[in-house]
Amino acid sequence: MSPNNYNRKLISLAVASACAGFIQPALAQESGAPGNTAETTATATSTVEPAATTPAEPVAAGEVQQVTVTGFRSSLERAINLKRASIGTRDSIVAEDIGKFPEQNIADALVRLPGVEVVKDPGTNEGQRIQMRGLGSEYTVTTFNGAAVRATSGGSIGQSTRDFNYDIFASELFGRTDVYKTPLAELEEGGVAGVVDMQTPRPFDSKKQTFRYSAAVARNTRSGLNSPRMFALYSNTWGDWGLLVGVTRSGSKNANAGFQSTGTYASTNQRLDPGSFNYTYNLTDPSANYSGVGLADLRNAILPRFFRSSTSETERDRVGFNTSLQWKSGDWDVSLDTLASQLKDKNKSNSIAFPIRDSTGANALIPRGVTVDQKNNLQGSLANVQAISGSAVSRAETEFKYVTLNAKWRATDALRFTGQLGTNRSEAWSTNASINGETGNGNFDNRHTITFNTTDDPMFPQLSSDRNLLDPNLYRVFGYSGGYRTETDKQKNIKLVAEYDYGFWNVEAKLKTGLSRAVSTKDSRQFTTTNLLNAQRLANGKLFSESTAAEKAAYAQGFMVPNDLKNVKIDNVPTDYAVISKDFIYGNLNAVAANRAAAPNFGGTFVAKETIDAFFVQSDFETKFLDRDLRANAGVRYVRTTMDVDNYRLNSSNVYNPQQAKSSYHNVLPSLSLAYDLTDDLVGRASWGKTLTRSSISLIARPFFVPGAGDLIVNANNPDLRPQQSSSLDAGLEWYFEKGGVLALSVFQKDIKDRPQSQSTFVPFSSLGLPKELWTSNIQGTVTADPNTPVELRRWANADEFKVKGLEIAYQQAYRRLPAPFNNLGSIVSYTRIDAAGFKAQYNGAVYELPIIPKSTYALTLYYEQGPLALRTSYNHKTEFANQGAPALNPLGYNRWFNERGYLDASVSYKFSDALELRLDGSNLTNERTYDFLRHFEGRYGDEHSRIENANLAGKTFTLTLRGKF
Repeated sequence: MSPNNYNRKLISLAVASACAGFIQPALAQESGAPGNTAETTATATSTVEPAATTPAEPVAAGEVQQVTVTGFRSSLERAINLKRASIGTRDSIVAEDIGKFPEQNIADALVRLPGVEVVKDPGTNEGQRIQMRGLGSEYTVTTFNGAAVRATSGGSIGQSTRDFNYDIFASELFGRTDVYKTPLAELEEGGVAGVVDMQTPRPFDSKKQTFRYSAAVARNTRSGLNSPRMFALYSNTWGDWGLLVGVTRSGSKNANAGFQSTGTYASTNQRLDPGSFNYTYNLTDPSANYSGVGLADLRNAILPRFFRSSTSETERDRVGFNTSLQWKSGDWDVSLDTLASQLKDKNKSNSIAFPIRDSTGANALIPRGVTVDQKNNLQGSLANVQAISGSAVSRAETEFKYVTLNAKWRATDALRFTGQLGTNRSEAWSTNASINGETGNGNFDNRHTITFNTTDDPMFPQLSSDRNLLDPNLYRVFGYSGGYRTETDKQKNIKLVAEYDYGFWNVEAKLKTGLSRAVSTKDSRQFTTTNLLNAQRLANGKLFSESTAAEKAAYAQGFMVPNDLKNVKIDNVPTDYAVISKDFIYGNLNAVAANRAAAPNFGGTFVAKETIDAFFVQSDFETKFLDRDLRANAGVRYVRTTMDVDNYRLNSSNVYNPQQAKSSYHNVLPSLSLAYDLTDDLVGRASWGKTLTRSSISLIARPFFVPGAGDLIVNANNPDLRPQQSSSLDAGLEWYFEKGGVLALSVFQKDIKDRPQSQSTFVPFSSLGLPKELWTSNIQGTVTADPNTPVELRRWANADEFKVKGLEIAYQQAYRRLPAPFNNLGSIVSYTRIDAAGFKAQYNGAVYELPIIPKSTYALTLYYEQGPLALRTSYNHKTEFANQGAPALNPLGYNRWFNERGYLDASVSYKFSDALELRLDGSNLTNERTYDFLRHFEGRYGDEHSRIENANLAGKTFTLTLRGKF
């Protein structure tokens, strides 16, 4: 079945589910079924209660009755009740039971909510960050029990953004996650897109003694490796005291494979950089044959900068621990909550690449039977081609610790106080090292004739060489590159809130006021790693750096081994080639310790301390209007932000000297929300409010930052950057047609001003004082040959305004009225359509605006629960969007895009007893391909299926779990 047909079937299924939802309430009413008022507002039995520090929940209209519902359906019904009871726009994911979150990854769970899109980690295929309502992940604030937190992992380490990485934490450590999409004065500011509040469980959520466990093993089809997972939780109460302790450990061993062009496609007549990417054809060689292809067509036909086939394996180990000591007596509720997590990633990768760049003069390519396909790609055989074998390793580690004291005191029946005192700390580091062995670099007797065809499958093209790639003697030039970065976040916060119930006329009201202070410090450091090969001592006593080319080659060849990642199966491309042993990188070079001991790069090092003082006043109102319940919320938040920056400045002598900078600003953020019961089952909502998103800390505080090692582009800091400010309008209708059923429609608009925009100048490389090792080897060669090579220097300023408009549709229903056994079916459907300003690119005198987020996303979940048997399958999809961070090809008329993609997951479980449940999960069952592609602004030179970059195929993952509780 083709992917398009598959997607169409999924969409048809979603439409059918929605139609069933519309029909059933009508049938029920025609048959004289009772009204839905009581059922709609029924509260599903659940062990997870709101955290003490989360915003208060107004009581929903109508009589509330208790019903007993268990499992996944229980969590869905509780989430619906939370949604209906709120005044603003809110969605929730609720644990099925204490320590039993519906999904194994919180980010992947949130994707079934309307307006939420997940960004997956390419190495592990786990959800890592989320994006909401058409805005990047930096526009969302994440809080734990109402307090803002920061944490980074993997490839994000060193970027110093405000993003939050969810993959650090096991989902079992949380009891509920709320997503607030409209501003409230009591909510933490900083999220133009919204606020995600993750709540940790407490012992009085379930007053009885509970022991829950799970043991699992996961297997990835690409790696063929197994990974264990374990979880245990104990919770109990003794009179006024309660204790909860949870511990979890999970591992994964995933693999990826794909094709890379290293970012550039061009022809001999169309080149971005004639220096580093220059190639010509030798048409006078006796073996030259271009098979009747016209000379002009040959010179216009496109080739990738590299034919690179890569394989990688990522091993992940995650350990988590949470506790809650709670005292609940009379008018007091006090808890000391802790959470700790450690995430370790180890990656190893191999690649074989045939570069098409740097091929002029004696190195010119010789066509030996070529054609030009319909997408203007050259296919066939080329001689006089170099080859590069790559062996790389990387490691990353994050340690997160969180401690918070929460207290609630009911002073009188009308007056309550809530306090919070907390601290959290995230310490992360990452290192990488790679060694390339090149053939044909300065030597002509070890060059290759390659045969290739990218037409049938550009992600895994047919590719072969006439040489024995396992022969170490082919590889005669060796180069090393590596890096080391650290990023530490420390945060302390204190909050005090008072609530007072009052009334006037026929209005019941609650006044809430509070003040808070949060002090956060980000310490980001970058180190200048050296060529570790040069320090190796050969058997003759000479250093590698002092040796002849032949001596260097002989030494490195002695550490070459056959490709050790051959278990990652790839069709059509070479898998038998030699690489430098990983034992040599970790052992002889001691790369991790050597990179860590490197001298600091002061151009990428800073400490930024941010102090945020906030005060808010808010009142909730509830009254009758035309005999219908009207609920309202009005408030204002005042916030003052102060930033103290310590970094380094480059003087005229190319020496970095310490410097300090300080900035401050204040904002007044009003908000207003209304919820009105138009009928017993229909709720209308409207919200207006102002909020902000602070600029990236990297853009504020880091002296210089290299956004991409393959581009001569440098970002420079601007400590005077203001936050982006948003004025938001929301309106929605929600039809609660039966218990557990809702059909909701929301529209929204955000007017955002002061978005940072880069302003570029070109300066000599030598004026930056930056180490050339921050870039790829070809750029290092360019700036070594010419230290005055122009570099694009970007400095960011508040200079842009844009709008985001969107539509969200959500549908959820349990099909109780269908005949058995279909009455145990249920579904969740969400769809989001976004119209947002993107970024502008210029080509050939025209300006193009490109989307920076998917224009549409949808998610579909079907579930079935019958006694001990439970089934669930979910599919989420997002459309293509442009890669804002890769503009280097714009002068040629190209921009890089991310392909559209969809993920299918499923689970089946059988509960033999409370103490024993067996569950099987499958993720990425569609074996989705993810990649960048190059699209021409004018639609020339093929399409997204012909110019692939950064392609990955992560494979499927199956997890078998035993779990239960006593």
